Amino acid sequence: SFELVAKSGVDGASFTTLVGVEPTRVRRDPQQPQVWELTLKGPSPVNAGRVANDLARDLLVRLSAAGWSRETWDRMSGVHATNVRFRFNFKSLLNFSYEFDLEVVRGLADLRALIAFCHRDDRSDEMPMERFGTGSSPDEGCEVSLRISGEHFDADAATSQLGIEPSSRGRTRDGSKSFWLLDGTSRARNADEPIVDLLKRLPTKSGAWTSLSREHKVHVMVAFHVRQMTGHFDLDPATMSALAECGCGLDASFYDWGPGGADLL
Repeated sequence: SFELVAKSGVDGASFTTLVGVEPTRVRRDPQQPQVWELTLKGPSPVNAGRVANDLARDLLVRLSAAGWSRETWDRMSGVHATNVRFRFNFKSLLNFSYEFDLEVVRGLADLRALIAFCHRDDRSDEMPMERFGTGSSPDEGCEVSLRISGEHFDADAATSQLGIEPSSRGRTRDGSKSFWLLDGTSRARNADEPIVDLLKRLPTKSGAWTSLSREHKVHVMVAFHVRQMTGHFDLDPATMSALAECGCGLDASFYDWGPGGADLL
């Protein structure tokens, strides 16, 4: 869902005029003025990592109907709070993942919105939601890495072009693609800082990087080690902008280390 949180004195009808799209609903939260909300629903996310990407693309298409530019969204976010919220509902999972193409990452970055991800199961609707990676166990947290891959990708040539030695390189399990992997922070408590720090290590202003990111799949991967699959995490607008500017898609994976779960990495 895309949410606009109004300043005092701005009503939902005004937002509808501004955005040019009819909302799913306009609600009033106990501690907020009015929240203008456009919500899309998809099928079960289990074993369907593309669901979030496809829903986000549909949402961006609807919002783009108003013909707003990045500068317009900049002005909007400077006056009103903007959020894009993904809500995943499921019964039980031991692992879960989803990915966003570069096109979608760039579209979300243009909205200048906080990107929120929320995982709920049948029992969690009335339970407080903890932020992923902030539990008491030292096993919890997230790992961040960057992967370049492609059917005709030369990992050795990429190492020479970028001047960076990868953490690992080789062929995918099915042997169809080569990959180049650069590890970042391990067991971080949030994803924003590790993603930005990792991107700073890359020569993203060079012609070599421009060529690699244009010709091959470049994704930042965030892997959360958790004790339960319910919870939430957020990505700041600045983080989404950094990903978009570097030409990176985004993958998020969650591994349940709790009772009945296992280390699947």
